Amino acid sequence: MFPDNKNFIDLFIEIGILYRKIQFVLQKKLIENNISTNDIQTIILYLLNVSPNTAEKISKNSYLMISNVLFNLMSLEELDFIIDENKSLDNKFQYPIKLSKKGEDIVNKINKITKNLPVENNFYTLISKYHKIIEKF
Repeated sequence: MFPDNKNFIDLFIEIGILYRKIQFVLQKKLIENNISTNDIQTIILYLLNVSPNTAEKISKNSYLMISNVLFNLMSLEELDFIIDENKSLDNKFQYPIKLSKKGEDIVNKINKITKNLPVENNFYTLISKYHKIIEKF
């Protein structure tokens, strides 16, 4: 469950509202691009640079909500990322994952896209707040 911290909970409510608005589109994108929730959770850990110890404190559903917001900011073409085939994914969080060159390009593109979005849809802003809250634990 969530840590007992009002700011932390408020942040995920904010992310959850964004998630609900785009849930149907996201599910369609994920299915069309054959992306599993385990892949998303692993990639979001990489993008957020979260250590395994911190990851254990946060529910998997929370990561899924964050990653859904992230993937909503990406076009279908950008969803066609490639993870290095030598690094397999399973049900456990892996840190860090090794991205292919295309994967690294997409991470860089995400960073550029999210910094220029309006504040209410700015994933970078949400994650900055998230990092500050996480550092307290």
